[in-house]
Amino acid sequence: TLKKGQVVTEKYLGEKGQVLGITSYKRNRKGLILEETMTKSDGTMLQKTIYQYNRKKEIVYEKGWRKGKFRYEHKTSYPAKGERILKKFDEAGKLTSFYHEKENTTSDGKVITRNYYDAPKKLTKKESSQFNVQGEKILRRIYNADGSEQKYNYMRYAYKYDKQSNWVRQIEFLANGNSLDVSFRELSYYE
Repeated sequence: TLKKGQVVTEKYLGEKGQVLGITSYKRNRKGLILEETMTKSDGTMLQKTIYQYNRKKEIVYEKGWRKGKFRYEHKTSYPAKGERILKKFDEAGKLTSFYHEKENTTSDGKVITRNYYDAPKKLTKKESSQFNVQGEKILRRIYNADGSEQKYNYMRYAYKYDKQSNWVRQIEFLANGNSLDVSFRELSYYE
């Protein structure tokens, strides 16, 4: 059953309060998202994604369309606790890339490390992300295959929350402390 307070729509707002886009969610009786649709403010569909889950309520399959055309398919497995492998397939069903993710919890919060590979299983990059207690990303660092850090991809995040502890403003900061982007959203909840 849908629970009171679950997000059913997100409106992304410009700095002057204008609606830039809307994301809508269709959920099953357990509250899991089955379909996610992103539209422009005029209703034009940008993207649609469908999801399937295993018995543990983990996503195992994802299929995506952009501007009405099928674009990708993801198949996800969970080989061990705190681990996830996501394989990406193109429109023809060919494996294009995958990543292996490991999750650790530290005194600073949750840290997720992803190793990205191309189809021949060659490491292409590594990403490390740290999350706060609300589950929001607060730090992202990306490294090249040789281990050198991509300085332009060092990002910190700050949030402002609503009464349900969901973010309504997100600020993305560069390594030098300058803000890169500010995102606003208005959430509608199931009642």
